[in-house]
Amino acid sequence: MPTRTEYANAGKYSYRCVIDRFQRWRLTATAFVDAEAKGALRGEWKDVVETIRSTPERRQVRQARWARKFMAAVRRSGRAPSLQTEPMKALKAGLPAPLAEMKCVTATMLAMLVASTVLGGGFLRRVLPDRPLLGEPMHTAALTHEPVNEMGVSMLFAMMARELGFILEALQPGFPDCRAKMEVLPGRWQDVRIEFEKDSRSFAEHGHDPKGCDMIVCWRHNWKACPKEIMVLELRKAVRMRAGRSGDRA
Repeated sequence: MPTRTEYANAGKYSYRCVIDRFQRWRLTATAFVDAEAKGALRGEWKDVVETIRSTPERRQVRQARWARKFMAAVRRSGRAPSLQTEPMKALKAGLPAPLAEMKCVTATMLAMLVASTVLGGGFLRRVLPDRPLLGEPMHTAALTHEPVNEMGVSMLFAMMARELGFILEALQPGFPDCRAKMEVLPGRWQDVRIEFEKDSRSFAEHGHDPKGCDMIVCWRHNWKACPKEIMVLELRKAVRMRAGRSGDRA
């Protein structure tokens, strides 16, 4: 049975309607089984019900922090993976499943964890709960870290707007987020309605009407079913292009 993230990546429809009705993703399965037992569903669903019942309940994320799992695996194996290889290759070579399949261990964090738990040096880094988590450094003067939410996307776009051929006219809390002028031809401008999203697929998850918006400005464009009439500006690529031009001038 898929998790909410798996369904969002592979499913055809948005999971938002399910969350709106059942509040939590895991409660959807219970509601489905109850509806099938009452005969409220058309068709034959016994195979789906059996899949739901045979799927073990997944642990909450807070009960399975990757750092604790990593350290426990190192202690069980009695040795640290080699740091001379890529982190994922080292994990697969030296640690038991399911850590071998993890994709969130960077080289820096791997080295620090091994130093703390196996070699007896260094210190164990921990997340400080009273301050925000930042994205990867972008090494730009305007904004130092990649945006991790919609607010960061809107701020970065405002900083780059003139360079990208936009003039911002109004920002609002309702849909769409922004009204601007866009240079569509050399020296020629038009009105454009913009919605900010961290990931472009969130546009559908938030239930926005594509007819009420001309453009999505996002950090990552991952909405495969995005209507062709909506323009999408992926700031991640724009930042990389600007960094490349700066490197050429240097």
